Amino acid sequence: MINRPSSEALRFAADDAMTITDLLPSSASPDVSLVTGRLNGLHAPRVNHRSAKVYLLLGGSLTARTPAREVSLEPRDLLMVHPGEEVTLEGDDADLVIVCSPGFDPADEKDTPTG
Repeated sequence: MINRPSSEALRFAADDAMTITDLLPSSASPDVSLVTGRLNGLHAPRVNHRSAKVYLLLGGSLTARTPAREVSLEPRDLLMVHPGEEVTLEGDDADLVIVCSPGFDPADEKDTPTG
């Protein structure tokens, strides 16, 4: 069992638009990681080559774009991005829970050439 108080979570800016609170880092569990995010604006296109990501929108609005489609999410909507799939996120006061499996490793995620 892992217990991690939110007061111990690392908070950082992923970019100008996204702020992350790392509640369950992959260092604690390599099988899965969990963060909360706050997105206001454009989160550049990126690809994670190893992990699937599940986004749960808690509040605000979120638009997700892949090369094949665009979807608009409302609170309590879920989005899953498969490994190797490019995604661009744009949010307006979007509060998110983001789960990665296997756990997130920055070496696996790259901005795309258009990002």
